[in-house]
Amino acid sequence: MKPDVDISAAMARILISLVLALLVLQCQQGNDYLLVIDTSGSMAFDVDSEGVPGAGGTLNLIQSDIQDFVKKMNKGDSLTLITFDDTVHRGPRILIQKDADREAVIHQVQQLEAQGRYTDMGSMLSMLKAISSSQKEQGRQQYIIVMSDGKDDPPPAAAKRQPLELRDYSESPQGVNPAIPYVDRSYVYYVSLGKMQDPELVDALSEITDQEVQVVQPGNTAANDSSGDPSDAGSQNGAGSGLTDVHSKIEKNDLAARLRYWSLWIVAVIAGILLFLLLWWLWSLFRNRHTPQGSLVYYDETMGPNMKETRELDKLSRARFSIGSKSGVDVKIRDLGIKSLFLRAGRQEGRNVLLVWDKKNVGLFQFRKQARQGMISSGDEFKLGNCIIKYVDGADE
Repeated sequence: MKPDVDISAAMARILISLVLALLVLQCQQGNDYLLVIDTSGSMAFDVDSEGVPGAGGTLNLIQSDIQDFVKKMNKGDSLTLITFDDTVHRGPRILIQKDADREAVIHQVQQLEAQGRYTDMGSMLSMLKAISSSQKEQGRQQYIIVMSDGKDDPPPAAAKRQPLELRDYSESPQGVNPAIPYVDRSYVYYVSLGKMQDPELVDALSEITDQEVQVVQPGNTAANDSSGDPSDAGSQNGAGSGLTDVHSKIEKNDLAARLRYWSLWIVAVIAGILLFLLLWWLWSLFRNRHTPQGSLVYYDETMGPNMKETRELDKLSRARFSIGSKSGVDVKIRDLGIKSLFLRAGRQEGRNVLLVWDKKNVGLFQFRKQARQGMISSGDEFKLGNCIIKYVDGADE
């Protein structure tokens, strides 16, 4: 066995290394974004404070803001584009690894055109639920961003369907499931681009996720709740598409969620370290149940027994003690051949004995008298380096 090391310092280094490794691992997990954009005809216009179509374009605002939004995504994030009007279209899941991936996302959005005659939210919600479920990966946070300026207006072929039943889209009808880790949850942002929010859409989105839907109105941070109250609506003029507001909210939520998630791992690691230290302490108690008794009487062979010295072992409170030529050892002798070696206390047939700690050093002991093989008993005499040493246990005399 090897000599003891500073266990506290070693455990501290292990703890720090594990925590840093966990932080790096979690930073590398990434987020998954589902960007849902309404491409019905009304998205080709802006809506001024009077609710009259203007000369601008709501979809154009999204296309202007998407570049900045995508640039703020981290390596390892992914984005899936979903568009809906008369029908629902799903784009590929693009994993952000290099600038070309960001450009691919930007190109997808900038190629969109607002030409749909209808706004089929029911079909969009069905596909959104399926995509959200299929793409959810453990350890990755999912953010769903739904951007629309209108209400559910399905095409004639779907107009005869039953009214939107929110329970049909329910992932967690009992509300937030506390058993779901923070980074394994989905967060939904409804960007209301029209003058009026759609309460039905807010409710339906609430049933898809186990979190509260956050309603974002461009330029109106006070109205970012899920109430759907039209009086909270803000003007679109000069406010942008709302992607900047969404990104700010995601940054805050992402940091808070990851800190909570990391804290669980850190607590688990600390608990493991404490358990290890407890077991180590119990083992040390067991290992140190015997402390050295008696004394070592020794002298330099070149100087003769008249110059002998005595080292009382009873004063040592630990089971192991050192002999050697370096400073700080318990019994100092010169010309040992190595800087130090260790002996430990033991019991054999009710008597106190000494045992060599590291068996590879047994050959250094040249016994002149030895009562039992493999140990040093009271009365045994041996040569170690340039010293003649005798072990004397007063209890045996």
